[in-house]
Amino acid sequence: MKRIHNILCPVDFFPASEGAAMYAIALANKLGARLTLLHVVEPVVTWASEFPLDTTELVNEMTARSSEELKKLARRAKGAKIRVDVLLRTGEVDTQIQSLIPKRSIDFVVMGTHGRRGLEKFFMGSTTERLLRKLQVPLLTIRNIKS
Repeated sequence: MKRIHNILCPVDFFPASEGAAMYAIALANKLGARLTLLHVVEPVVTWASEFPLDTTELVNEMTARSSEELKKLARRAKGAKIRVDVLLRTGEVDTQIQSLIPKRSIDFVVMGTHGRRGLEKFFMGSTTERLLRKLQVPLLTIRNIKS
């Protein structure tokens, strides 16, 4: 079995990704692996093309909040004696994750899944499902389990 040295955990700060981050921290601790926490701020698309909107302030606010949330997760990882990197990117989630795998020598990905079904999945898509088909490294999905 291949040794896992570098784990990537993309987070969107919903309960499933929070659970995935905790699992990734525990796994990195057990394996002595480095953990990379990633959040991707997706560009805001304005649908009203007749009325151009400046979304700069909104994106800046989203980025600032995301940075704070990533710092909280990183503190948890450091508290568990994990070597952790925090990355905040802007772009498409799939593309950012795929590009980081070779750049960071990622061996394993842990991410939460929302568990959407039916029309919601049809309209919203499933980032996790797309990545399952594309990634060349193992992907562990953690679903939010309501207690």
